[in-house]
Amino acid sequence: MLKIISCNKENYKTKLKTYVENDVLQSKNRTKLVSNILNKVKLTGDLALKGFIKKYDNNDFSNIKDIEVSENEFENSFNLCTKEFLKSTKIAIKRVRSYQKKLLPKDLM
Repeated sequence: MLKIISCNKENYKTKLKTYVENDVLQSKNRTKLVSNILNKVKLTGDLALKGFIKKYDNNDFSNIKDIEVSENEFENSFNLCTKEFLKSTKIAIKRVRSYQKKLLPKDLM
């Protein structure tokens, strides 16, 4: 969440430090949570995935195949998007690919 801190207030530095420290702590907690999720999925596969879907999405699938998106559903999903959204998504994909390509070591290219 975005916080606005007035530079005119006496306790500006204290508040800023508190917000930064809290954000770093929350970021570390999120990283740890995601790492734990990935490790559990690596170890137990679909069983872990079903558990996380139940926990975070509040869905209880009896079969993991129930969450798969068919090719037909995937293709039809494009019809639900506006042309502007699809255009902006393509631009974003192009930019991310370009940026990530620059991060690759030169000897891999």
